[in-house]
Amino acid sequence: MGYTVTPFDGHAQGDRVVDIILDAWKTDDLWEPTNRNVTREAQHKWMKDIFIEGFSGPNYHYFGVKDESGKIIAWTCLQYAGPQSEKEKEMASGKILPPPAPGMHEGLMKEMFAFLGCAAPYGYDPEKDFHRRGTMVDPDYQRRGLGTLLTKYCNKIADEAGARTFVPARPSSKHMFEQCGFVVLDEFPIDMKKYPDIEDNHVAENWLLVREAQKP
Repeated sequence: MGYTVTPFDGHAQGDRVVDIILDAWKTDDLWEPTNRNVTREAQHKWMKDIFIEGFSGPNYHYFGVKDESGKIIAWTCLQYAGPQSEKEKEMASGKILPPPAPGMHEGLMKEMFAFLGCAAPYGYDPEKDFHRRGTMVDPDYQRRGLGTLLTKYCNKIADEAGARTFVPARPSSKHMFEQCGFVVLDEFPIDMKKYPDIEDNHVAENWLLVREAQKP
């Protein structure tokens, strides 16, 4: 089938948005050790309380792809450039940390938030620049170009506004963003060996990328 992108109410569809996050990140090499001792129910509640509530103001716009039944199978959140309250700025930058979910690894949670809020030192200005706040595809629909479809849709919006777009990326999405015009600004590896209680020796790789606006 041919897929199209449509806006949707992220707050109203919060449960579905979070379900896709948890399904897509089930084996992610950062999310899994962070939440190894957290139940699915607790992860869902925490993510909905933090992500959906945190990114639900007027500057946050959700776009999705649906299947034949109308169920969302992929989504992204694009933070438009615009005025923000001091609290919004602090939350987006990772300066305000939420309490961890029961059983969550607090050290890894802090590193994850530091990475997700890493754009400011690289010139990100929320009043002038756009920022991607998550891009997720249901595992049953991955490798069909849906992440690319969503990214090109958001790129067009940013181009029409003449604004840059920043995005933090994991290994699963870095190449896709590069194929869509983003370039790497820096990398943010998280070394699991710092945490003996995790008993993992890998390094979780992360990158910050940016895309300059193109003339429509």
